[in-house]
Amino acid sequence: MSDNLNIKGVDELIAKLQNISVTVDRNVNRIIRESSEPYMEALEKITPYDISDNRRHPQHAKEHIVRTNVIRNADGERIVKVGYDSDVGWYMWFLEKGTYEKGNTKGIAPRHYVEKTIENTKNEVAKVQTEGLRRLIERYT
Repeated sequence: MSDNLNIKGVDELIAKLQNISVTVDRNVNRIIRESSEPYMEALEKITPYDISDNRRHPQHAKEHIVRTNVIRNADGERIVKVGYDSDVGWYMWFLEKGTYEKGNTKGIAPRHYVEKTIENTKNEVAKVQTEGLRRLIERYT
C-alpha cells in the first residue's frame, strides 16, 4: 500500500524560496560591486597624473581604472577585480614594482601605489560590505 503525503501550497513556497535565492544573489553581487568604490576612488587619487606638455604617454592612468563584474575565483568566492586597463596597466606595473631588483641601478624605484591603496581602504571596503549585508538580512527577517 502506498500512502502519499500531499501538502497544499508547497509548489508556491518552493517558487518563492527560489525567487528569494535569486534576489539575494543579485543583491550580494551589487554589494560586492559597491564595496569596490572606495578602493577605486582611492586608487584614482593616489595614481600619478602628469600635466606637463612633454609627457611620454598620451593617456592618464587615472582615467583607465576599471572594474569587472562579480566573478568567482578558483575557490568559488565572489570577487571584483579592480585595476588599470590594458592600455596603461603594463606601464603602471613598472611603477608599482619598480625595476631596481632586475639589476638596473638607474631603473624605476618601486612606488607601491596599489599595495598602499589596498591597505588604506580595506577597512572601508569591509564596512560597505558589512552594512550592505546587514541591510539585506534585515530585509528578509
